[in-house]
Amino acid sequence: MDGWRLRGLAAFADAGHATILAYEVDCGSDWITRRADVCGHAGGAAVHAAFERSAGGVWTLNGVEAPAVEGCLDIDFGFTPATNLLQLRREAMAVGERRAFEVAWWEFGELVRLAQFYRRLTETTYQYDSPQGYSAVLEIGAAGFVTHYPTLWAAEGHPASR
Repeated sequence: MDGWRLRGLAAFADAGHATILAYEVDCGSDWITRRADVCGHAGGAAVHAAFERSAGGVWTLNGVEAPAVEGCLDIDFGFTPATNLLQLRREAMAVGERRAFEVAWWEFGELVRLAQFYRRLTETTYQYDSPQGYSAVLEIGAAGFVTHYPTLWAAEGHPASR
């Protein structure tokens, strides 16, 4: 494969139900998403979603075209901060720089377009804003992954996870 593969597993409670989701995202060497998969269980129901992005920017979800996200470069899964890595790696922003992204966002259902704004505050922090009402300073670890997503998630061992 010429590019990058992001693979992980998220285990958490959603509305009081155990949720376990394995995910995989394949990107080109430019960090643009090519395909992704999610499988597991949520609330006792099986979950499987397969995403494809054509070279022309057309997305499909389980083989069905998703015109709402046409042209988006990145997949973003609402259940893990790992997918924030894609935009941050591709753009390599300088401290003080601000960028806007529109991503193909999925969280247990349809694929929708989500606007995201990042401003790099320091070498390890970004101001993140979304018009959906979430705003926070994200902390990034040495490997480029989010280690703290205030009120939503903290990496095991991070002070906010205790």
